[in-house]
Amino acid sequence: MLRSTLREIAEDYTPVLGRPITYVNVPLEPWVERIRSIGASAHVVAHLESMAMLHRDNRYDRSSDDVSLLTSVPPLSIEDFVRAHQSDSKSRTSNDRGRSSNNRAVRSG
Repeated sequence: MLRSTLREIAEDYTPVLGRPITYVNVPLEPWVERIRSIGASAHVVAHLESMAMLHRDNRYDRSSDDVSLLTSVPPLSIEDFVRAHQSDSKSRTSNDRGRSSNNRAVRSG
């Protein structure tokens, strides 16, 4: 099943990780200021801000059969991707102890 909203995509993480994952729509300007505050270059800030705005405006909201056509392998669903990378999430979570939970939100512009 194709999940198209960021809220739906966040929901796909919940059954795999066994804990609630909630989409949080972080306002663009505070998010950009946070990126600047950690010392990201102007180029990186501009690139991430542009991508966030494109996500906000649903400019990435599309799908195609390109992965299957190019690789002869069907693309993974969100749940299958999360399941395949579940150990990455666990090791990152243990390394992130003490960080604000705001740093882990799924977000758009």
